[in-house]
Amino acid sequence: MFIYDSWYVAALATEVNSEKPLARMILGKPMVFFRTDEGQVAALEDRCMHRGMPLSAGPICNKGRSLQCPYHGLEFDITGACVKAPSQTSIPRNMQVLTYPVVERDSFVWVWTGDPEIADPATIPTTGPVNDDTFGLFSLLHLEYKADWKLIYDNVMDLTHLAYVHSVVNGDVQANVEAKLTISTDDDGKRVRFARELPNSVPPDLYAGFVFKGNCDRWQEMECSTSGMQLWNGALDVGCGALDGSRVRVGGFQLYTYQAVTPSSEGNSHYFSNGYTNVHLGNEEVFAKMREGHIKTLYEDRVIIEPQQVRLNETPGRPVVSLSADAAGLAVRRMFKKLLTAEMEKKAPPRPARSSGHQDLMEELTGGAR
Repeated sequence: MFIYDSWYVAALATEVNSEKPLARMILGKPMVFFRTDEGQVAALEDRCMHRGMPLSAGPICNKGRSLQCPYHGLEFDITGACVKAPSQTSIPRNMQVLTYPVVERDSFVWVWTGDPEIADPATIPTTGPVNDDTFGLFSLLHLEYKADWKLIYDNVMDLTHLAYVHSVVNGDVQANVEAKLTISTDDDGKRVRFARELPNSVPPDLYAGFVFKGNCDRWQEMECSTSGMQLWNGALDVGCGALDGSRVRVGGFQLYTYQAVTPSSEGNSHYFSNGYTNVHLGNEEVFAKMREGHIKTLYEDRVIIEPQQVRLNETPGRPVVSLSADAAGLAVRRMFKKLLTAEMEKKAPPRPARSSGHQDLMEELTGGAR
């Protein structure tokens, strides 16, 4: 089950163009994304209202203002309205596909999957450092996982796995296992924050581009919502203020990443991520190595999570036992459960509209499937 009243990353901005539609399954909803010649991004239901043909299989036409169904040539504009039906002079009044609120921001394309009346772009989370002048973007990527979205959240929220899964970012194994953990929840119950402190620890390989005097004081802070997770990692020389409780840290090595986990369908997820750092700005050689490490880390996660999902599916009656390191992940699961319950209580799941006189035809086309 999914939480629909939320903004989700549907694509990297570079994936959406005015030359070819982009098909994507988001929370079980088939969507198609395209860009007008003026650069505006549109998101429509990927289903022609005539006979259910995926619109993503057809071309973008009319200077990027509409999609053409490849089956009978019907055209739908960015509002979802059918603007052309080649086989007749009039267009049926209900020949309109669904549209979704969509916003392009910070190299991501965001889509709202729930009630459009409450879609507020101001609630889209920040996905990078506040001060862009002192940070540079070194990585932007999209992977697909054959795993439930909540399982991916569990993995990211439990950073003790870094010591065993990730060769690039693990650093001091003992420090990772023994790190101090604090957890808090926002008053509105829509965000969970956690922080870990790793004092006097060995710098990980990922930090090799920055020279410390010896060991370093590391921090790992994260804010989690239904849209994704903002992770702020970094280190300063021992005793230089990294762990004094301040939200303002200057110098050292700092790394911001946004991890957007968007459910695709039951048991499948999209994983979008970016990466910013404050060191070696403009040095493409170093940035390329950091990008390689970023990609490697997410692949290492996938190698763990996908077999885990398979085994969990094979043993549905067996329990799982949590450890103290799972506290942040459990807090996030409680948040998700509360939001899902509130959404289900507020409104019943949408039911397909019945088109008078056409229900029997639809049953014939689908073989009676419901």
